[in-house]
Amino acid sequence: MISGTNDTRYAFVNGIIRVREAKLLKKSHFERLIDAELSSFNVILSDSPYTCDVDFFNTLARVEREERNFFNEYCLHIEARRCLDWPDAIHNLKVKLKHGPEDLLYPVPTNEVESWEEVREILEEHIREKNNFLLSTRLDQILCQKLYENAGFSAFFKRFYELFYYL
Repeated sequence: MISGTNDTRYAFVNGIIRVREAKLLKKSHFERLIDAELSSFNVILSDSPYTCDVDFFNTLARVEREERNFFNEYCLHIEARRCLDWPDAIHNLKVKLKHGPEDLLYPVPTNEVESWEEVREILEEHIREKNNFLLSTRLDQILCQKLYENAGFSAFFKRFYELFYYL
């Protein structure tokens, strides 16, 4: 249930999340990881969901995909999804415009953010100017503004992005 409401649509998911919380990394994991070499990570994480792949970075990518799929399946608020998707979409757009490698891309399409009028103007300017710093800065500004406008669905998100946007 969403705090402050009588909305029970998340009651089932709340139970699933509580069970999953038990599998999160403990403080002792972090303390051991801080002092360890990358080659030791699998041993340290052997009793957590972050193990099983030979390559630690593949494991992180797998867990990130699983968590994103869980979120997308159970999140009922499109506004909350936007808070997760828009930053990744802006990142993808920057990577594409700067001709970065495809392995830097998140599994999020850029169609929605490319349709924003402000972004189209920046893209037109980037074609003329070819200034990557200005491109990144302006896209980040638009992202902050859009996230703040989107955050009206929740007092928590509104305050979070108010701090984020005005800092």
